[in-house]
Amino acid sequence: MRRGQLSVRGAELRALAGAAAVSAAVVAVAMATTDRADGQARHAQAVRPAVTAPPATASPPEPVEPTGSPEPSASPGLGEPVAESRKPQATGPAIEGNFPDPDVLRVGETYYAYATNARGRNVPVATAPSIDGPWRVQPGDALPELGRWARSGNTWAPEVVRRPDGVFVLYYTAESRTSGDQCIGVATSQSPTGPFQPVGDRPLVCSEEGDAIDAAFFRDRDGSAHLLYRKDIAGPRPTAIFIRPLGPRWLSFTGPATRILTWDDSDPVLVEAPALVRRGDKYVLLYSAGVFYSDRYRTRYAIAAERTGPYRRAPEPLMSSTSFGRKIVGPGGADIVADPAGDHIVFHGITDFLGGERVRRAMYVADLGWDGAHPVVRGSRRRYEAEAGTAAGGRVVSGKGASGGRAVRIRPGAPGGLEIRVPAPEAGVYTVRLTYRTVRGKTGEGRLVARPESGAAGMLGLRLDYRKSSRWRTVTVEVALARGWNTLTLTQQGAPIDIDHLEVS
Repeated sequence: MRRGQLSVRGAELRALAGAAAVSAAVVAVAMATTDRADGQARHAQAVRPAVTAPPATASPPEPVEPTGSPEPSASPGLGEPVAESRKPQATGPAIEGNFPDPDVLRVGETYYAYATNARGRNVPVATAPSIDGPWRVQPGDALPELGRWARSGNTWAPEVVRRPDGVFVLYYTAESRTSGDQCIGVATSQSPTGPFQPVGDRPLVCSEEGDAIDAAFFRDRDGSAHLLYRKDIAGPRPTAIFIRPLGPRWLSFTGPATRILTWDDSDPVLVEAPALVRRGDKYVLLYSAGVFYSDRYRTRYAIAAERTGPYRRAPEPLMSSTSFGRKIVGPGGADIVADPAGDHIVFHGITDFLGGERVRRAMYVADLGWDGAHPVVRGSRRRYEAEAGTAAGGRVVSGKGASGGRAVRIRPGAPGGLEIRVPAPEAGVYTVRLTYRTVRGKTGEGRLVARPESGAAGMLGLRLDYRKSSRWRTVTVEVALARGWNTLTLTQQGAPIDIDHLEVS
């Protein structure tokens, strides 16, 4: 994840309208019905046009709060000049041009984004008055000089945090002069824009088997500080994510590293770019999988009851080119930012393929919600299997061609129908894609009702016209959801139908 425009080395070669309460109404909505299309999307070369890079204050520091869930001063982005401000729905780049591996830090009323090296700067910095922007890339370099151990040119994935004493600490990845591998260094500054001064003559973390990259800071509720990173390791599973306890000044370690996630065949090629948050009594580890210059690059997550694991991977990616309908390609390098408006996820996406392993990656921002310990990104499709809902007006049946081989059959006129609870990161209009088939080729008419669970009055009803076809089909409709939990209820008239799943984005 945390990569500049370089060749991939070591182990990499081995292996998503403000209608919080909608007045009671039945609204006819235009919808599109398409044949179900499964399978992997093609490689995204020439999918997106080249995006022109845009042009380039700091506010007084504030005390660091004890860490909670998520960390208030988490990571941001990297940059060049910026375009217009965007509402955080990941509909377009928050920072255009090349601003990969973003890390965002909020200090007072100002947001600071840091990124992988670009345009002669080891660590570019952008600032904004809110997470929405407008973001402006600053002219200076946050880290003008690297540690003596490092060679300039390959400085990746910065992570900036603020200590309780007001000092800002920067973790960065750079190339070792002696081994040629990537290692992790540390630097400090009195200002979030730098200049950061390297600490010590040696890197903080290296790997004997290749690269050590993508440092990510985590402070738990007990006040303990930890550093996560990805390291190359020996053997058939060549990359893994580690966590290691930091000392009181966050510049050295107080104990050994613990491996918490190892690459396996469910991930494309490798794992990298960790980010750890705590939700209730669970730890949620976000990470990137794949190689940064591919449209198969994606963001996944795993959950554990203990900080050091074991972590259990979620079956579906949190963000992928497919989950965004290819409006964003190769989403990765994710960072979570919390502010008074709620939680947000910051990440990069490929805007231009430049040939070989060279790509341009812009910074995106999206609203982030939670289904318990499961993150939900606005704009990124999340699937809900029908059999996981409440089928008061139906029953689970076997369904050839359905995901998991099961579907829910809804009887015509049955009270209750199928109910599925869905969380919305923010109030607004969402897209629901429903995969279904009519039984024995009969035509039916359905009704989808969205009911908020926040006590807001009103609901939105949608009529769904089911065409005569016994094969699996997908219908797409727009639904207004309130922030928080909503119940989608599907009822059927005219003929029974089988529901495979629905996706919300």
